[in-house]
Amino acid sequence: MEIIIRNAVPSDTEFIAWTVMTAIGTEWDDMDRALPMCQAEDTLYSWKHARIAVTEDGTIAGCLISYPGEIYERLRDRTWKRFLGNVEEKTLRQKFESETFPGEYYLDSLAVKPECRRHGIARLLMKDGIAKGCALGFRRITLIAKSASPALLAYYGGMGFVAENRMTFFGEDYTRMAWKDAKAGQ
Repeated sequence: MEIIIRNAVPSDTEFIAWTVMTAIGTEWDDMDRALPMCQAEDTLYSWKHARIAVTEDGTIAGCLISYPGEIYERLRDRTWKRFLGNVEEKTLRQKFESETFPGEYYLDSLAVKPECRRHGIARLLMKDGIAKGCALGFRRITLIAKSASPALLAYYGGMGFVAENRMTFFGEDYTRMAWKDAKAGQ
């Protein structure tokens, strides 16, 4: 299966919203709240931060949302207020630890359509995200993964990510991982 990876465009926002919902394990009934968050240009999950994997027949197969850690603090509260509604900043900061920090390129949300899995699409998207971070001059490329998913942690480990520490996000335990070859990518 030939795959092309391209920058997302505004018409991709429904798939990007699906990606976010899939990555965080939220139900489809939240799609009405997720769409505006992905359509906006000033959120973490904006279409501007997404790369789309497309099959040779034009089918959108997967998506990776990634961005520089420098924008995280500025856009985090705006992003989650759009999704969760009118929530105080203090409440948001208590609910969500920082996922990324300045000086890092962050691989945020990744999803591949079920019928397109097992064709290496997630790996291609991850490699593309790593290459993008390196091309932008980042020495650290990071992500978080659910600690309760040894298969996911092993998958990212196989891609060159190493566990650094644990954190709580959405009330669940996550492992923060960094790409061990980032310095070699410079």
